Amino acid sequence: MMQGSTNITPVAFSVRVYQLLLNAYPTKFHKEYGFHMTQVFQDSCLRAVHQSGRNGLAVLWALTLLDFIRSVFEQHLQKETDMSKSMFIKLSGWALIVGAFAFISILGGSVAGAGGSSILIAIGMLGLRARYGESVGSLGKNALLVGVVGMVLTYASLPVFWKVDAMYLLFFSGPAVLSTGLAVFGLVALIRKPLPQVNWLPLFAGIWYPVIYFPIFFYTVMNNGAWPENDFPWVPIQTLLSLQFLALCILGLILQSDAPEEAIPA
Repeated sequence: MMQGSTNITPVAFSVRVYQLLLNAYPTKFHKEYGFHMTQVFQDSCLRAVHQSGRNGLAVLWALTLLDFIRSVFEQHLQKETDMSKSMFIKLSGWALIVGAFAFISILGGSVAGAGGSSILIAIGMLGLRARYGESVGSLGKNALLVGVVGMVLTYASLPVFWKVDAMYLLFFSGPAVLSTGLAVFGLVALIRKPLPQVNWLPLFAGIWYPVIYFPIFFYTVMNNGAWPENDFPWVPIQTLLSLQFLALCILGLILQSDAPEEAIPA
């Protein structure tokens, strides 16, 4: 429960989290630019707090995370002169699969798993949007985007709520917001049928975690950070999250295998 963190300022806490995020960059890039990027981010945090307080820090985090997802992709694909739509969809499918393995680590209470799965599943959802967005219509397409943006804004709020008793649960909220967006996309997919098969899969891959997470979150907040009692139905919860893990893996396989073929220049 964040014991011992009361002496850490929001800026120092933000910088520590940012330093952890920088590990997602390629090693060479991280070594060459990591220190400078950290200094720039720290200066930006100080300026944001000075001008607008913690709300300014939250806005800074939202902008930083959006840029972070984009730039990490660019650096990992720097060897390619141009990342095509087909290549992005294939890579996002694999990101969804890897994100599913990070997601299942949440059962062990892994904060790193929650954060890592959020980034990877967000990439997978952007791939779903690129591949099936036109077929599923504006509601399904925007649900995926809202889920990704909502995840970013949720993590951006961490420095604002860092002293709240139940704040530690916010680390696990990213996958919940993403999964909600994926579930809404899945509901639309049941009607529009954009996938080549198993159009019920996105709903199944998204619905369970938010159904489980949000009641636990509100229970804990209403009870001053107290965790639910031992008679809570943990076995069904573990079973449902395991099924969601499998559904995410299968959805990622479908996505990367269903990427459109590249047009060959004449």
